[in-house]
Amino acid sequence: MIDKILKIKIKYIFAFVIFILLIIMSMKLSIYFFPDESMRYDIPKYIFTHGVLPKGDEKEIINQIWGFSYGYTPYLPSLISVVFMKITSFFTMNSSALLIAARMTSILSGVLTYLVCYSIGEEFFSSKKIINLFSLLVALLPQFIFLSSYINNDAFSVLTTALILLMWIKGIKSNWSYKTCIFLGIAIGLCALTYYNAYGFILCSIFIYCISCYKAKFTIKEFLIKGIVIFISAFVVAGWFFIRNFLIHNGDFLGMNSMYECGEKYAMEGYQMSKRQTYQVLGYRHPLLQPAWLLSTLQSFICATGYMEHLISYPLLIVYVIILFIGFVFGIYKRKTELFKINNYFLICLLLCMLIPVLLSAHYSYTIDYQAQGRYIMSMLIPLMLIVSMGYNYLEIKLQKYTIINKLSISQLITVIYILLFIYSIIKYFVPYFTNTII
Repeated sequence: MIDKILKIKIKYIFAFVIFILLIIMSMKLSIYFFPDESMRYDIPKYIFTHGVLPKGDEKEIINQIWGFSYGYTPYLPSLISVVFMKITSFFTMNSSALLIAARMTSILSGVLTYLVCYSIGEEFFSSKKIINLFSLLVALLPQFIFLSSYINNDAFSVLTTALILLMWIKGIKSNWSYKTCIFLGIAIGLCALTYYNAYGFILCSIFIYCISCYKAKFTIKEFLIKGIVIFISAFVVAGWFFIRNFLIHNGDFLGMNSMYECGEKYAMEGYQMSKRQTYQVLGYRHPLLQPAWLLSTLQSFICATGYMEHLISYPLLIVYVIILFIGFVFGIYKRKTELFKINNYFLICLLLCMLIPVLLSAHYSYTIDYQAQGRYIMSMLIPLMLIVSMGYNYLEIKLQKYTIINKLSISQLITVIYILLFIYSIIKYFVPYFTNTII
């Protein structure tokens, strides 16, 4: 009983510390410090002001350079931000207060991602040390903290992937109880309304469900009924947006084509899709074959603040890479855990959920706009850190006879080092850019 109370205390103490840190950052970092925030903020600000959803081509939300807005593609985090803005407006209409309120969606996404990852850890590992390691590997990645402090779709997207992964585990363990099917559908719906680069989780959900049902020897009737429950739950959450897009954008339910058409019409000269000098047009090598693209993406996946001006230093990057590489290699090689059997199909899905966002980001850089940014592959964060934690879980078991200073285990040592790296990153890449005016 005492251990359980202590575990809860540690869990919520960390959550509270993360929340306070994110609140401080949201109150101290300017809207001009965050990539795309001003353009993202246009959406909740428009809904808050007019009380209606944008179609995408409204003049007050169209970016003057690119000629389009984010009103065409899914923007569920913006809708949630409007709720916080409305609550704040009862007390003040101060522009800075409203901006901080809009940022609350990302802030809570960062905190909730930590808590959901803690739950995932409890389903996977019996060791509290590994559970703590996994949840902190995710929550204290400097770039994820950065994304959790301002208006974007990325932080909420990572939260939805954590929810989906948790439902995969619960579904397999419970032979897909109806409750789990409903929650998986809801998580998929939330993911669909957030960020296209995370759609690999939706595809893998289908694969996970089908293979696990086959291994559990479901009847065709049971397989179809529970599959329909998942689909209906997802459709109830997300269907309205894509139906609306289909109706107002001449069948373009994703909104991508309509967004680019808007850009062709309103973008500054030379910024239209048809006139961009992309790597594909210029005949350059694919980004995946370019060390510069890969390195920049890796650096900014770990830590890059501002508009990519403040990249993590190479020595610090090397330390992070070593920590993740060691865990990843052993996680792939020895993937057994105490509580959850890692079947090949489950591991394949984890790897696919890492690979798909990288391929999508590289394709975007090659065909549309060169962007070697780690935030575009952030949806791989949860599966990556889960595999890394599995590796350290294996090492923990193999090296349990050996302790370091004051019986510090390998997982505890990595946790301490990771926290220290995080604190150093905050001091170096965040604190110097605190301002008194955020808007």
